[in-house]
Amino acid sequence: MAKPRPAAFLAACERLGVPPAATLHVGDEHAVDVLGARAAGLRAVHVDRTGTGPADEVARVGSLRELAAHLA
Repeated sequence: MAKPRPAAFLAACERLGVPPAATLHVGDEHAVDVLGARAAGLRAVHVDRTGTGPADEVARVGSLRELAAHLA
């Protein structure tokens, strides 16, 4: 199984022993990483270094330096 299938994210959570709702997935491909993770019940942040991602995405960072705000 592979992203963006929810089963891929759920399998990773199971292997790590963490519930999906307590997991934050960070990725640079919005459709694959962010939407796939959310479909599996994970929180997700889009790393949008170029600023060309979906305008309505509220969980977006321009670099990993900005990620700390999403870790709470």
